Amino acid sequence: MTKIMVSQLPSVKNEEQMRHLVRYVNFINSRPERDLIKNGKYFDIHHIVPKSLNGKNSKSNLIKLTHREHYIAHMILWKTYGGKMAQAFWYMSKLCKNSKSFESLRTDVSALYSKLHKGKTISIEHRKKISDFHKNKTLTIETRKKISQSLKGRKHTKEHNEKVSIAKTGNLRSEESKKKQSNSVMGIKNPFYGKHHSEENKLKMGVNKKTIYVNKNNKNKRIKEKDIETYLENGYNIGMYRKNAKGRIWVNNGIESKMIFPNELNLYVENNFIIGRMKN
Repeated sequence: MTKIMVSQLPSVKNEEQMRHLVRYVNFINSRPERDLIKNGKYFDIHHIVPKSLNGKNSKSNLIKLTHREHYIAHMILWKTYGGKMAQAFWYMSKLCKNSKSFESLRTDVSALYSKLHKGKTISIEHRKKISDFHKNKTLTIETRKKISQSLKGRKHTKEHNEKVSIAKTGNLRSEESKKKQSNSVMGIKNPFYGKHHSEENKLKMGVNKKTIYVNKNNKNKRIKEKDIETYLENGYNIGMYRKNAKGRIWVNNGIESKMIFPNELNLYVENNFIIGRMKN
Protein backbone atom coordinates (compact mmCIF):
# COMPACT_ATOMS: atom_id res chain seq x y z
CA MET A 1 0.00 0.00 0.00
CA THR A 2 1.22 3.50 -0.83
CA LYS A 3 1.93 5.49 2.32
CA ILE A 4 -0.46 8.34 3.02
CA MET A 5 0.53 11.80 4.22
CA VAL A 6 -1.10 14.27 6.58
CA SER A 7 -1.63 16.68 3.67
CA GLN A 8 -3.90 14.14 1.91
CA LEU A 9 -6.52 14.31 4.68
CA PRO A 10 -8.91 17.17 5.49
CA SER A 11 -7.30 19.96 7.52
CA VAL A 12 -7.85 20.38 11.28
CA LYS A 13 -8.43 23.44 13.45
CA ASN A 14 -6.00 23.17 16.36
CA GLU A 15 -2.83 21.59 17.67
CA GLU A 16 -4.54 18.81 19.59
CA GLN A 17 -6.50 17.70 16.51
CA MET A 18 -3.26 17.76 14.51
CA ARG A 19 -1.68 15.43 17.06
CA HIS A 20 -4.51 12.95 16.56
CA LEU A 21 -4.34 13.37 12.77
CA VAL A 22 -0.64 12.45 12.79
CA ARG A 23 -1.50 9.51 15.02
CA TYR A 24 -4.16 8.36 12.53
CA VAL A 25 -1.79 8.64 9.55
CA ASN A 26 0.90 6.65 11.41
CA PHE A 27 -1.69 4.02 12.37
CA ILE A 28 -2.91 3.52 8.78
CA ASN A 29 0.65 3.45 7.41
CA SER A 30 1.63 0.82 9.98
CA ARG A 31 -1.01 -1.64 8.69
CA PRO A 32 0.79 -3.90 6.19
CA GLU A 33 -0.96 -5.48 3.23
CA ARG A 34 -2.10 -8.85 4.51
CA ASP A 35 -4.15 -11.74 3.21
CA LEU A 36 -6.63 -11.67 6.11
CA ILE A 37 -8.87 -14.30 4.51
CA LYS A 38 -5.94 -16.72 4.18
CA ASN A 39 -5.07 -16.11 7.83
CA GLY A 40 -8.65 -16.99 8.80
CA LYS A 41 -9.56 -13.48 9.95
CA TYR A 42 -12.68 -11.49 9.23
CA PHE A 43 -12.15 -7.90 8.17
CA ASP A 44 -13.82 -4.61 7.30
CA ILE A 45 -13.15 -2.35 4.32
CA HIS A 46 -12.20 1.03 5.75
CA HIS A 47 -12.23 4.37 3.89
CA ILE A 48 -8.93 6.10 4.76
CA VAL A 49 -10.54 9.47 4.04
CA PRO A 50 -14.12 8.88 5.30
CA LYS A 51 -16.95 9.23 2.78
CA SER A 52 -18.59 11.83 5.03
CA LEU A 53 -15.42 13.93 4.56
CA ASN A 54 -15.61 13.57 0.74
CA GLY A 55 -13.54 10.39 0.60
CA LYS A 56 -13.86 8.34 -2.61
CA ASN A 57 -14.47 4.62 -3.23
CA SER A 58 -11.23 4.36 -5.20
CA LYS A 59 -8.84 1.53 -4.44
CA SER A 60 -6.20 3.96 -3.14
CA ASN A 61 -8.65 5.14 -0.46
CA LEU A 62 -9.60 1.67 0.79
CA ILE A 63 -7.77 -0.57 3.24
CA LYS A 64 -8.58 -3.92 4.86
CA LEU A 65 -8.59 -3.72 8.65
CA THR A 66 -9.44 -6.31 11.26
CA HIS A 67 -12.53 -5.48 13.31
CA ARG A 68 -10.36 -4.29 16.18
CA GLU A 69 -8.23 -2.08 13.92
CA HIS A 70 -11.40 -0.65 12.39
CA TYR A 71 -12.68 0.29 15.85
CA ILE A 72 -9.36 2.00 16.71
CA ALA A 73 -9.27 3.88 13.38
CA HIS A 74 -12.72 5.38 13.99
CA MET A 75 -11.85 6.26 17.55
CA ILE A 76 -8.86 8.30 16.33
CA LEU A 77 -10.97 9.90 13.57
CA TRP A 78 -13.53 10.95 16.19
CA LYS A 79 -10.81 12.61 18.28
CA THR A 80 -9.41 14.27 15.15
CA TYR A 81 -12.55 15.64 13.47
CA GLY A 82 -15.52 15.20 15.84
CA GLY A 83 -18.86 15.93 14.09
CA LYS A 84 -19.89 13.09 11.78
CA MET A 85 -16.91 11.06 12.94
CA ALA A 86 -18.33 11.21 16.46
CA GLN A 87 -21.59 9.77 15.16
CA ALA A 88 -19.81 6.91 13.33
CA PHE A 89 -17.78 5.97 16.39
CA TRP A 90 -20.85 6.28 18.63
CA TYR A 91 -22.60 3.50 16.72
CA MET A 92 -19.55 1.26 17.11
CA SER A 93 -19.04 2.03 20.81
CA LYS A 94 -22.74 1.38 21.52
CA LEU A 95 -22.10 -2.26 20.65
CA CYS A 96 -18.95 -2.63 22.75
CA LYS A 97 -16.89 -0.49 25.09
CA ASN A 98 -13.44 -1.44 23.76
CA SER A 99 -11.73 -2.70 20.61
CA LYS A 100 -11.15 -6.26 21.88
CA SER A 101 -14.78 -6.93 22.74
CA PHE A 102 -15.86 -5.24 19.48
CA GLU A 103 -13.61 -7.55 17.45
CA SER A 104 -14.86 -10.61 19.35
CA LEU A 105 -18.50 -9.63 18.74
CA ARG A 106 -18.05 -8.83 15.05
CA THR A 107 -16.08 -12.04 14.44
CA ASP A 108 -18.79 -14.18 16.06
CA VAL A 109 -21.51 -12.42 14.05
CA SER A 110 -19.55 -12.78 10.78
CA ALA A 111 -18.97 -16.49 11.44
CA LEU A 112 -22.68 -16.97 12.23
CA TYR A 113 -23.84 -15.27 8.99
CA SER A 114 -21.27 -17.24 7.01
CA LYS A 115 -22.55 -20.51 8.48
CA LEU A 116 -26.22 -19.61 7.97
CA HIS A 117 -25.80 -18.64 4.31
CA LYS A 118 -23.21 -21.24 3.26
CA GLY A 119 -24.40 -23.29 0.29
CA LYS A 120 -27.70 -21.41 0.06
CA THR A 121 -29.06 -20.48 -3.35
CA ILE A 122 -31.84 -18.04 -4.14
CA SER A 123 -34.99 -19.85 -5.26
CA ILE A 124 -36.61 -19.06 -8.62
CA GLU A 125 -39.67 -17.78 -6.75
CA HIS A 126 -37.53 -15.40 -4.66
CA ARG A 127 -35.67 -14.19 -7.75
CA LYS A 128 -39.01 -13.47 -9.44
CA LYS A 129 -40.09 -11.40 -6.42
CA ILE A 130 -36.88 -9.37 -6.61
CA SER A 131 -37.34 -8.93 -10.37
CA ASP A 132 -40.97 -7.82 -10.01
CA PHE A 133 -40.02 -5.38 -7.25
CA HIS A 134 -37.50 -3.63 -9.50
CA LYS A 135 -39.58 -3.72 -12.71
CA ASN A 136 -40.49 -0.37 -14.22
CA LYS A 137 -38.43 1.45 -11.59
CA THR A 138 -36.37 4.34 -12.93
CA LEU A 139 -33.39 5.83 -11.16
CA THR A 140 -33.30 9.59 -10.66
CA ILE A 141 -30.52 11.60 -12.29
CA GLU A 142 -29.10 12.29 -8.83
CA THR A 143 -29.00 8.57 -7.96
CA ARG A 144 -27.37 7.72 -11.29
CA LYS A 145 -24.74 10.38 -10.66
CA LYS A 146 -24.00 8.95 -7.20
CA ILE A 147 -23.63 5.43 -8.62
CA SER A 148 -21.35 6.73 -11.38
CA GLN A 149 -19.12 8.56 -8.91
CA SER A 150 -18.92 5.55 -6.58
CA LEU A 151 -17.72 3.33 -9.44
CA LYS A 152 -15.17 5.76 -10.86
CA GLY A 153 -11.63 4.47 -10.65
CA ARG A 154 -12.73 0.97 -9.66
CA LYS A 155 -11.08 -1.93 -11.41
CA HIS A 156 -11.87 -5.62 -11.14
CA THR A 157 -9.02 -7.76 -9.84
CA LYS A 158 -7.38 -10.34 -12.07
CA GLU A 159 -8.89 -13.11 -9.89
CA HIS A 160 -12.40 -11.65 -10.31
CA ASN A 161 -12.04 -11.44 -14.11
CA GLU A 162 -10.89 -15.07 -14.22
CA LYS A 163 -13.89 -16.20 -12.13
CA VAL A 164 -16.30 -14.34 -14.46
CA SER A 165 -14.55 -15.84 -17.49
CA ILE A 166 -14.85 -19.39 -16.10
CA ALA A 167 -18.50 -18.87 -15.14
CA LYS A 168 -19.43 -17.67 -18.65
CA THR A 169 -17.31 -20.13 -20.62
CA GLY A 170 -19.49 -22.38 -22.75
CA ASN A 171 -22.69 -20.47 -21.98
CA LEU A 172 -25.00 -20.17 -24.97
CA ARG A 173 -27.59 -17.40 -24.86
CA SER A 174 -31.09 -18.27 -25.97
CA GLU A 175 -32.76 -16.45 -28.84
CA GLU A 176 -35.35 -15.19 -26.35
CA SER A 177 -32.60 -13.60 -24.22
CA LYS A 178 -31.05 -11.93 -27.29
CA LYS A 179 -34.46 -10.58 -28.34
CA LYS A 180 -35.10 -9.13 -24.86
CA GLN A 181 -31.76 -7.34 -24.90
CA SER A 182 -32.41 -6.02 -28.39
CA ASN A 183 -35.88 -4.74 -27.46
CA SER A 184 -34.54 -3.05 -24.30
CA VAL A 185 -32.59 -0.51 -26.38
CA MET A 186 -34.90 -0.07 -29.35
CA GLY A 187 -36.62 3.17 -30.28
CA ILE A 188 -37.25 5.61 -27.44
CA LYS A 189 -35.52 3.25 -24.97
CA ASN A 190 -32.21 3.87 -26.72
CA PRO A 191 -30.12 6.48 -24.81
CA PHE A 192 -29.14 8.00 -28.17
CA TYR A 193 -32.75 8.21 -29.44
CA GLY A 194 -33.40 11.52 -31.24
CA LYS A 195 -29.78 12.63 -30.88
CA HIS A 196 -27.22 13.24 -33.63
CA HIS A 197 -23.45 13.27 -33.75
CA SER A 198 -21.91 16.68 -34.14
CA GLU A 199 -19.67 17.34 -37.15
CA GLU A 200 -16.70 17.48 -34.77
CA ASN A 201 -17.58 14.08 -33.33
CA LYS A 202 -18.08 12.59 -36.80
CA LEU A 203 -14.61 13.80 -37.71
CA LYS A 204 -13.16 12.15 -34.60
CA MET A 205 -14.96 8.90 -35.43
CA GLY A 206 -13.51 9.05 -38.93
CA VAL A 207 -10.02 9.44 -37.51
CA ASN A 208 -10.55 6.47 -35.16
CA LYS A 209 -11.41 4.25 -38.12
CA LYS A 210 -7.87 4.71 -39.36
CA THR A 211 -6.51 2.87 -36.32
CA ILE A 212 -5.57 -0.76 -35.80
CA TYR A 213 -5.06 -3.09 -32.84
CA VAL A 214 -1.69 -4.65 -32.09
CA ASN A 215 -0.65 -6.85 -29.17
CA LYS A 216 2.46 -7.79 -27.25
CA ASN A 217 2.90 -9.91 -24.10
CA ASN A 218 -0.88 -10.56 -24.01
CA LYS A 219 -1.64 -6.80 -23.93
CA ASN A 220 -3.55 -4.88 -26.60
CA LYS A 221 -2.86 -1.40 -27.92
CA ARG A 222 -4.77 0.71 -30.44
CA ILE A 223 -2.47 2.60 -32.77
CA LYS A 224 -2.61 4.70 -35.93
CA GLU A 225 -2.07 2.80 -39.16
CA LYS A 226 0.88 4.99 -40.09
CA ASP A 227 2.75 3.81 -36.94
CA ILE A 228 2.35 0.08 -37.59
CA GLU A 229 5.88 -0.48 -38.93
CA THR A 230 7.40 0.99 -35.76
CA TYR A 231 5.35 -1.33 -33.53
CA LEU A 232 6.11 -4.41 -35.64
CA GLU A 233 9.81 -3.65 -35.31
CA ASN A 234 9.35 -3.57 -31.53
CA GLY A 235 7.88 -7.07 -31.35
CA TYR A 236 4.14 -6.30 -31.62
CA ASN A 237 1.73 -8.53 -33.55
CA ILE A 238 -1.19 -7.28 -35.63
CA GLY A 239 -4.62 -7.86 -34.11
CA MET A 240 -6.15 -8.12 -30.63
CA TYR A 241 -5.00 -10.71 -28.13
CA ARG A 242 -7.98 -12.64 -26.79
CA LYS A 243 -7.28 -14.84 -23.78
CA ASN A 244 -10.44 -16.87 -24.22
CA ALA A 245 -9.96 -17.33 -27.97
CA LYS A 246 -7.50 -20.21 -27.53
CA GLY A 247 -8.96 -23.41 -28.94
CA ARG A 248 -12.03 -21.74 -30.44
CA ILE A 249 -13.21 -21.97 -34.03
CA TRP A 250 -15.13 -19.59 -36.31
CA VAL A 251 -18.62 -20.43 -37.60
CA ASN A 252 -21.12 -18.40 -39.63
CA ASN A 253 -24.71 -18.62 -40.88
CA GLY A 254 -24.34 -16.25 -43.82
CA ILE A 255 -25.44 -13.29 -41.70
CA GLU A 256 -23.01 -13.23 -38.79
CA SER A 257 -19.78 -14.88 -37.68
CA LYS A 258 -19.11 -16.26 -34.19
CA MET A 259 -16.16 -17.73 -32.36
CA ILE A 260 -17.18 -20.85 -30.41
CA PHE A 261 -15.67 -23.76 -28.52
CA PRO A 262 -15.48 -27.11 -30.39
CA ASN A 263 -17.95 -28.77 -27.97
CA GLU A 264 -20.59 -26.21 -29.04
CA LEU A 265 -20.29 -27.00 -32.74
CA ASN A 266 -23.25 -29.43 -32.93
CA LEU A 267 -25.59 -26.83 -31.43
CA TYR A 268 -24.61 -24.28 -34.06
CA VAL A 269 -24.69 -26.78 -36.95
CA GLU A 270 -28.30 -27.56 -35.98
CA ASN A 271 -29.03 -23.84 -36.35
CA ASN A 272 -27.63 -23.73 -39.93
CA PHE A 273 -24.11 -22.52 -39.06
CA ILE A 274 -21.12 -23.75 -41.01
CA ILE A 275 -17.44 -23.80 -40.08
CA GLY A 276 -15.48 -20.74 -41.15
CA ARG A 277 -15.64 -16.98 -40.88
CA MET A 278 -17.62 -14.79 -43.26
CA LYS A 279 -15.55 -12.75 -45.69
CA ASN A 280 -16.25 -9.04 -45.94
